[in-house]
Amino acid sequence: MLLVDGGLAILARAMARRHPGLTARLAPSAGAKILIELSDVPCALLLTIEAASKPPSLRLATGADRKRATAIVGGDLDRLLDLLDGRVDGDTMFFSRDLFISGDTSAILLLRNALDSEDIDLFDDALELLGPLTRPARRIRHRIAALAQNMERRQHRRRPPRRSAVAAASDDRNGEA
Repeated sequence: MLLVDGGLAILARAMARRHPGLTARLAPSAGAKILIELSDVPCALLLTIEAASKPPSLRLATGADRKRATAIVGGDLDRLLDLLDGRVDGDTMFFSRDLFISGDTSAILLLRNALDSEDIDLFDDALELLGPLTRPARRIRHRIAALAQNMERRQHRRRPPRRSAVAAASDDRNGEA
C-alpha cells in the first residue's frame, strides 16, 4: 500500500506541475477532503485540497478518512477516468447514475469546473514521471494508438452493413430474406 500511496502522491504532484491552473482553481476549497469511491475496485482515494500554493494531495483512503470526508464522489474507475480525461460529461454521468456525489457539493462542483478547464490526459501526465524516457514512451504510445485505430478501421470495413429493424421488417413482409 505504501507503493500505491507513493505513486498517487507523485502523480498528483506531476499533474499539478503540468496543470498549474488546477491548483489555483481549487484554492477556494482549501481544506476540503474529497473521498473518491471506486464502485468496481475495493478501495477509495482521498483527494485533499491544500492551500493555494500547494498542490492537492492524493492517497488511498482509510476507514477514518471516510468519516472525515467533506464530500464524496464515486463511480466505476473507467468512467471516472473518462470524466477526468474529458471524454464524458459529468452532468450526463450524474443524471444517468454513473456518478454519485454527496456532502459538500460546492467542493465537488469546484473540482469539476477546475478539471473541465484543463486539458488533462492522465496517461500523458503519468508518462512525465519517466523523466528522460518520456519522449520515447510518448512515441510508442502514439504508434500503438495508431495501430489500434487501423485495426479497428479494418474490422469495420470487413463487417457487413447492419440493416435497420425497419428494413428487416419490411423485407419480412415482402417475403425477402
